[in-house]
Amino acid sequence: MVYGCEKVHSYLYGRSFVVKTDHRPLEQIHKNLMQAPPHLQRMLLRLQPYDCEIKYLPGKEMVTANALSRLSPLDEFEVPDMKVKVHHLIRITPAKTQEFKD
Repeated sequence: MVYGCEKVHSYLYGRSFVVKTDHRPLEQIHKNLMQAPPHLQRMLLRLQPYDCEIKYLPGKEMVTANALSRLSPLDEFEVPDMKVKVHHLIRITPAKTQEFKD
């Protein structure tokens, strides 16, 4: 999470955003900096410049993230009616597309 925020710093700095994670303790640790272990305190200090809210979301509800993490570059399949091989195919509903945009 820290790496991602620092990587896109120019887009996130000065804006409020929500980080959805399947790691429930992270949600509580973010609220109680002084009670966190030292290595997590250092991580949270690096996140302080950002106005972020950490929300827990069960992993099974993170459909797109799960699909992307389970893809293998070696998976190949043929698309019917086409003479091509597709390496990755993810179906995203219009509602999920709108959620990405928001």
